[in-house]
Amino acid sequence: MTPTDTKPAEVGTPFWRFSLAIYARPEVARACLELQDTCAVDVNLLLFLLWLALDRRSLSADAVRDLDGKVREWREAVIEPLRALRRTLKQSTPIAA
Repeated sequence: MTPTDTKPAEVGTPFWRFSLAIYARPEVARACLELQDTCAVDVNLLLFLLWLALDRRSLSADAVRDLDGKVREWREAVIEPLRALRRTLKQSTPIAA
């Protein structure tokens, strides 16, 4: 089997598949983006904590702060600039050919 033969549900880790399935539900993307914009929530971290909770696992508040600290540099250097670019592109007027 090649990657092109693989169904999306079969790609990635169990957490990634969970994230895609949850995010695709009606209103979840909107709610996550609102939390991101109004409360500075890291949506990936939020989904990870939900994934753990649904498996009856949890992290202490200190462990969540530590995990947030570990992803902060990536979020600030990569995720936030990409998010800003994506929003700019969505608002831009297409170039007429």
